[in-house]
Amino acid sequence: MQMVIKNYILIPCVLTLLFSISLSCSDDSKSSNSIQPQLMVEDFTTSIDELPLAGGDFLGTLESNMSVNFNITSQTPQGALTVDTSTGAIFIANPALFDYEINTVIQATVEAETSEETAISTITININNVDDIEFYLTNSKQSYIDAAANDWVLITEDEYHTLATTLKEVSKIATSDAYFDLNETIFGANAPATWAHDNGVIIPNNSYVFALKYYSFDDNATGAKVKQSDVSVSDGYSDLGNTLPTHDSGAHYFVMKGNSSATSATGYLAIYSPVSIGFKPFSESMYVGEPGDVNSFDNIDLSNSIIMYQGLSTTLKQWD
Repeated sequence: MQMVIKNYILIPCVLTLLFSISLSCSDDSKSSNSIQPQLMVEDFTTSIDELPLAGGDFLGTLESNMSVNFNITSQTPQGALTVDTSTGAIFIANPALFDYEINTVIQATVEAETSEETAISTITININNVDDIEFYLTNSKQSYIDAAANDWVLITEDEYHTLATTLKEVSKIATSDAYFDLNETIFGANAPATWAHDNGVIIPNNSYVFALKYYSFDDNATGAKVKQSDVSVSDGYSDLGNTLPTHDSGAHYFVMKGNSSATSATGYLAIYSPVSIGFKPFSESMYVGEPGDVNSFDNIDLSNSIIMYQGLSTTLKQWD
């Protein structure tokens, strides 16, 4: 009798324990199902080189843990970016704003929204500085890359015009386009000699001369030099960069690599030609000239002519 009573007593205890465990599991499951996920959107940061080629370039995607609608609420500068409202894909809207000399960083605030929640994320695009001259060169790019600092590199007419119109804060100095392109017969001036225009077309203060065009009258022009003065049109000149590369007769175009010598005041541009240089007779343009490779003009020769040389300068250094 005692053994039967003991077995009878044990069975209800086991059933009670199993029932208790079952209730506990059921309560935990119900509690877990009641928790709702929270909307999360990651910030986006990247770095790119300045001067992208076109609008519409893909930069990356805003990542979210839910399906949301994306909307840019603010950006600096305005109009730089677009974001796809459904995918969060980020694109360049205005490539001109991705210029290190204008903006070193581009930022935007984006609102991600579901029917019940809203989250805010930020886009940060850091702009890497590059050599703008190298970027815009085409045919002469490799020659420019291979050149040393202060070398003048022979470029094409189209490249010269591209640099004149795409680099920032550019001035044309020494000879205006109107005079350089004047439909007049080109003659050869005496050489070797140094020439400077006294026509008021000067280098602005704190400017870097970076390009030159001039008309040579020799089929093997070697040793020509560009000169710059912060003193006056007739004094204080020094060589700007190394000698021009050897070239033949006709109009030629050059760019200087790595000029770090800005004018400290209003500047003047001169050219030394060891051979004959082109000029056009014209009553409203004056030049000063001196025989030989000189840095000042002791005997000023004022003549009614246009010496055919022009420089490009900028107050904003846009190269390494």
